Amino acid sequence: MSNNDVIYIATDRLWVGRLKLYGGFNKFPNIERMAQHGTTYRNATSAAGSTVMCHSCEWTGKQSWELHCSDDYKNIKYNSPMPDQETVFSDMIKNGYECHIIMHDRPPDKYYSGYANCYGLWPDEVIRHPIIDEKDATREEQIMMDATIVDEARKNGKKAFVWIKCNGANQRRIHYLDYAGQKRVTREDLYNCEIDESIGSLLDHYNYPSKETPDIWFASDHGA
Repeated sequence: MSNNDVIYIATDRLWVGRLKLYGGFNKFPNIERMAQHGTTYRNATSAAGSTVMCHSCEWTGKQSWELHCSDDYKNIKYNSPMPDQETVFSDMIKNGYECHIIMHDRPPDKYYSGYANCYGLWPDEVIRHPIIDEKDATREEQIMMDATIVDEARKNGKKAFVWIKCNGANQRRIHYLDYAGQKRVTREDLYNCEIDESIGSLLDHYNYPSKETPDIWFASDHGA
């Protein structure tokens, strides 16, 4: 750890075979831009096949069967209470970070709250910022919420750890076909292009790479 602010961007259903960085055919220039100055993990694998289990694994470092159920995956209850666990959030809090989660809530108090019930893995001190789709926020506006939170924490003399989960796409602009460098693309390719473009705005906001840039972590919860 650099003892810097941390922004963790989690996207949905992006598998390594899509990224040019890993020998795939889709261009994600801002992810590639980060890779030039950071660490690229080349021997990582998804811990589970679904969003809920993947995130709980990455937050705790445990296997999904240790957290969610026995090895009988047919009887998983996503709304079952989770046992208390040490998590990346509790670890960050111990190290003096102000922790935030940005996650979709559509409709209000249903989707987001459902995640809260099935995870149950963040301490009460974690500040939650639900995104309501009815507000029609663009992907760039959503990702730039990270910068707003970090900048506010810095004004108050604090370090921030911000985790954002990007779901779906709010815009499907035709230029993403060229942006991806591929004429045949999936729905997931399109919204991951949108996320990559939005990450570019975040990097530019902090004059990346510079001393003012937070540590930015980028990962997918699972390949499709």
